[in-house]
Amino acid sequence: MLVLGCAPKPTQSPVAPQQPDPCGLVAASPSQLDTFTVALLEPVDWRSLDHALSPTNDSERLLFRNLFHNVIQLDCQGTVRPGLADTWTFDPNAGWTFSLRERASLAPGWGATADIVVESVDSAVVLDARHVRVRMRGRDSIPRFLADPALALAHGIAPSGGEPGGIELSPPAGATAVYFKFEPNGDARDALDRGADLVVTRDPALVDYVSNRAEFATFTLPWSRTYVLSETGDQQGELARALNAASVRSSLAKDAVRADARVAEPPYWWSDTTCLSTSTRPTQNASPRVVYRKDDEVARSLAERTVALAPAGSGLRAVGLDAAEFAAAVTGGLERAYVVGLPRQSLAPCRDASMVPAGARLLPLIDTRAHAIVRKGAPPLTVDWDGTLRVVER
Repeated sequence: MLVLGCAPKPTQSPVAPQQPDPCGLVAASPSQLDTFTVALLEPVDWRSLDHALSPTNDSERLLFRNLFHNVIQLDCQGTVRPGLADTWTFDPNAGWTFSLRERASLAPGWGATADIVVESVDSAVVLDARHVRVRMRGRDSIPRFLADPALALAHGIAPSGGEPGGIELSPPAGATAVYFKFEPNGDARDALDRGADLVVTRDPALVDYVSNRAEFATFTLPWSRTYVLSETGDQQGELARALNAASVRSSLAKDAVRADARVAEPPYWWSDTTCLSTSTRPTQNASPRVVYRKDDEVARSLAERTVALAPAGSGLRAVGLDAAEFAAAVTGGLERAYVVGLPRQSLAPCRDASMVPAGARLLPLIDTRAHAIVRKGAPPLTVDWDGTLRVVER
């Protein structure tokens, strides 16, 4: 079982000087920014609990990762780091005991209490206001899945009212204020020229745009998305054969998409999961559509190239669907094929496997990664297990 409880932060003993953090980003400058402005250039549903716990794009991942917190964190190398809990111990008979930070807090208006933890996990019982017990069997190593965004302690959504221009995080005394500015469908160049201090982009052209500007530092983030072609029905394999040649997939990475991309490389987390059905689901549906989420430009480009490379006379066409329509299409499994962006790393394989139709055959196409363009003088940043940035609390 897992026991979480609040406890005073322990006094730290003197330690040797720390080595450079392999997951830390520092844009050094003699002067520090008073306010660190993060431009969110994709639509953000900041009121939605579903989006808070399952972000749909890079901007939502960036906002909610800093707005809400998990009991533990995983960094870019998969190392467990303190989250809301700063210490933990294991007892073979009792399980894991986590001690929450003395002043553990979430976004303004939310408190870190046992009740909130219980609402974020299954099979939990509140012992008192600051303690909760969760049953977990067969675990003698730190349960890494506790770092999954779906288990972030998002007890509520921002207050009702008019759409804000952004959300500000109140800093500790002496620290830099952090302001997340909403600029949906905005231009990254304009955002930087208007004073944004952080832009996360997958477009190499933007990296080139700031390459000679001394006020910015650019950091390459880990490979974080794998785009796959998912075929269904009794025609599985036809499109895969057209795309599977090494030269074709190399072309997809080099010139089919406007993103920093490479040919997809194993290992793939779905290769080891039993949650992804491998049985073919026959269908008489003659849909000519290769569908993708219309808010994903990389998926659009791949779908269009797939149609162009399809056998002559196939009559296929690429069709973009909104998020709800695409989810329904995946559940139905009746389209000719799907182009889907999957997370390259997964802490919840069964959940992420639901992003592709049951019984579909997956052909990995390309991996993509983002770049962080940071104004010098920004507060320290750290990179999480999935390539998402987190502003380091001081």
